[in-house]
Amino acid sequence: MQKYQKIILLALLLTLQTVIAQREGSIPLLALIENNGATRGGIANLQLNIQEGNGGVFLDTFPLTKFTTQISMRFAQQIACQELNLDCSNLNFFYTIKSAKGIIGGPSAGAAATILSASLLKNIPLNESVVITGTINSGGMIGSVGGLKEKIEAAAQKNYSKVLIPKGTKDQEENNSTIDMIKYGQEQGITVIEVGTLSESLKQFNNNFEQEEMPEFYIDEQYKKIMNQVAEDLCNRVKVFPDNFKNLTMKALDEKSYYSAASLCFRSHIEEKQKEYSELNIEKEHMPFLKMILKKKIDKLDQELSEQNTDSITDLQTIMSVRERIDETKELFNEMKEEKLEEALKIFAFAEERLYSAKLWTKFFELKDSKKVLDKTNLRKSCENKIAESEERLQYLREYVPFPLTKTENDLNKAYAQLEKDPISCLYLASKTKAGINAILSVLGIKKERIPEILEIKLDLVKKSLVRAQQKSVFPLISYSYYEYANSLKEFDEQSAILYAEYALEFVSLDMYFSLNRLAEKKAFTFLKFQFNSFISGLIIGLLIFGLFLIIHKKNKNFF
Repeated sequence: MQKYQKIILLALLLTLQTVIAQREGSIPLLALIENNGATRGGIANLQLNIQEGNGGVFLDTFPLTKFTTQISMRFAQQIACQELNLDCSNLNFFYTIKSAKGIIGGPSAGAAATILSASLLKNIPLNESVVITGTINSGGMIGSVGGLKEKIEAAAQKNYSKVLIPKGTKDQEENNSTIDMIKYGQEQGITVIEVGTLSESLKQFNNNFEQEEMPEFYIDEQYKKIMNQVAEDLCNRVKVFPDNFKNLTMKALDEKSYYSAASLCFRSHIEEKQKEYSELNIEKEHMPFLKMILKKKIDKLDQELSEQNTDSITDLQTIMSVRERIDETKELFNEMKEEKLEEALKIFAFAEERLYSAKLWTKFFELKDSKKVLDKTNLRKSCENKIAESEERLQYLREYVPFPLTKTENDLNKAYAQLEKDPISCLYLASKTKAGINAILSVLGIKKERIPEILEIKLDLVKKSLVRAQQKSVFPLISYSYYEYANSLKEFDEQSAILYAEYALEFVSLDMYFSLNRLAEKKAFTFLKFQFNSFISGLIIGLLIFGLFLIIHKKNKNFF
């Protein structure tokens, strides 16, 4: 009897282990390892265990040194849940990284961590002969990383069949020469493929993966009406358009790209107004009076905004947009020096128009949605997360650029300063800072002719993200405005278009830190239901095995 009791117990344990394994998995990480001043490629291992919980993300590493990947793991989890449209607030994610001594940390594990998270959430088997290196950015875009040559060598030595690298990074500079990573991989006996997005990467890991078809994005009629009013107001202020702006403005209005038209008219009127002020007979002694009037206007709008309720994601976006313009007006106000009259008048003209545009943006409080914003504590927490994400990427960027990043550092400091007193401004500043860093990272080491390709990937991801946001009954007015503007810039100013596309990607996921819609909750329940059904199935199998042995026992008295 004891012998068969052990067999039954072993069968039940194996059944239970099968159920548990459905929430566990691992993926190799391509990494750089420092040893006595030399750098080489290496392979680490990332394990993930998903359990029921409260949305926590935990990271354990061995060895414990040189890891700065905690933020990457959390962001990977957020992106995976968001891209799969799942509410993961009732799950805990336990990541474990095991590696050789001397591994260099950073966000380059982000893409692999996101793929692993997505595979477990949706039960997608992964091809174990495929490896990937890259950051994960908003919208599920795979971002560039360093050390590709060394990482490809490490993958080849471990007999992996395929290495996925970020789109646009196959041409790497080394000792004043360009090395094609795809050809270099062939020389090493391994296939190297560029990928731009999470879904594209998952397809390489599993040929059967099919991305969910997205419906068409439609522009909210109320948003269109209000933005049209804003554009008309700003454009009617322009008496004579600069030659380089007139055609662009007319084209934007014809295409109903009202945000682009408003931006062009705003810039045109500033030039016009600055010229008018320079021609007026304004003396130095007039400046204190002009500044006093401007200050009263700033304080009045500032007070009105502080009394505004934040009832929805749309309200949150509107407050951010108005606040940004008020804060910029304040900065311009402080830059005015009476002893430099000509320069002060130009700044004054700019400040007046910026404040006027801030007042116009309050019209968007008329937009309403059903999304309730969490309390101030949650807003503060969301900004803490966004600052941490920005800092991690900033640290990574410092390793690759030779110039100081003073402005970026100052912007992060401004976000920190707002953390306690104004978490909405903090979240806005931190989001823009992170987007700015991502914009630099996304083109770092990429040849100029590949930039349009990267830009189109970003814009396509924005469009898909806009659809997802709209499915939650929220019109992403900030993100859509930036998306529209990036599209209008791409033909003649690719660098600015990249930046605004990054802004759009960052702000489209504002609700990442807040509760998701019912559709997402249903999908998360489906995941848990699958796990529960797996457990029940395993239990039934175990009981059947136990029953089988009881039947055999009854039929054979000598069984024991």
